[in-house]
Amino acid sequence: MRTLPAPAFDPLETAILDVLGAQYQPLTVREIHAALHDGALRYTTIMTTIAGMTKKRMVVRAATTVRYAAAYRSTVGDR
Repeated sequence: MRTLPAPAFDPLETAILDVLGAQYQPLTVREIHAALHDGALRYTTIMTTIAGMTKKRMVVRAATTVRYAAAYRSTVGDR
């Protein structure tokens, strides 16, 4: 019997990528948290998930004028 491969992204990673994909600019953790509209998710959970996604090179940290923001790799360039 064949087993299916594990999904590439967990549901929260997918939701974060959907939010980033809807924008054409880097977003802060606070902006992503607000866009998810889920009161059950804490800010720190999203921050930790984005840090993990950065480590996996799914997103990059984009320096903005005020703070760091997450962005698709293609919107900032490969680093």
